[in-house]
Amino acid sequence: MKLKILFFPLALVLCVVVFIWYIKPEFGKMRSNNANMENKEKELANLIEKEKNVSDLIANLDAQPEKEKIILGYLPQHESQEKIIDLLNFLAGESLLAASNISVQKASSVKMISGNPGGDQAQNMNMPQLSETPASVSMAGSYENIKNYLGYIFSFGRMNSVESVSISKVSAGESGSEAGESESGSDSGAAILKADIGIKFNYMAPVASVSEFNDPVFSRSEFDFSAVDEINKTTERGKIVPGIVVDAKGRPNPFYSP
Repeated sequence: MKLKILFFPLALVLCVVVFIWYIKPEFGKMRSNNANMENKEKELANLIEKEKNVSDLIANLDAQPEKEKIILGYLPQHESQEKIIDLLNFLAGESLLAASNISVQKASSVKMISGNPGGDQAQNMNMPQLSETPASVSMAGSYENIKNYLGYIFSFGRMNSVESVSISKVSAGESGSEAGESESGSDSGAAILKADIGIKFNYMAPVASVSEFNDPVFSRSEFDFSAVDEINKTTERGKIVPGIVVDAKGRPNPFYSP
């Protein structure tokens, strides 16, 4: 009789023990698995969306080949030293200047394209790398033609930056020979000057692969081509170069004394 009385409390204790040792941990695992399943479903939905965005980006790029051409011309994929030399020499001829001592060096530095200033560091670290190719050229000609040459460089359809400009008067011994190669028939206001210009041309090597599927580029379904309009504005011939405008109160040619 006593055993029958103790059976129910003992069974209840065993149920509690089984619940604590087995059922509760398994229930916790089930809840954890459900949470993981929800995360996996979200990741799958994100991957499907990114895959669709990739297809849309390809179609968007194929539909605007001219804009793609402008961007790839402004920021080419290769260094192309020969093209840089041809460019510097050609623009000198366009500016009626005698070019000499054109030199182009291998890319001396690599820097990151700045991302969103307000973005996190990890996002900016995923930005592709931009390379710089230093070049220098010496030339002789009039002050106005040297200004025109700088304007041509500034408005040229390839990303570059003029790093240094040094202008000096040509000595009497050099004046005759260099004047013959540059513009002739000019007055004293167009005296022959020598200019040494340092320029850096940019290029970006093709990205081998994008290992991070969460790269911000895949978060949109179309490209932002607003940069093309800015490039077209910059490359307009005759655009005034910032910092070259002469004050109306000063002399238009600081090397000429009437």
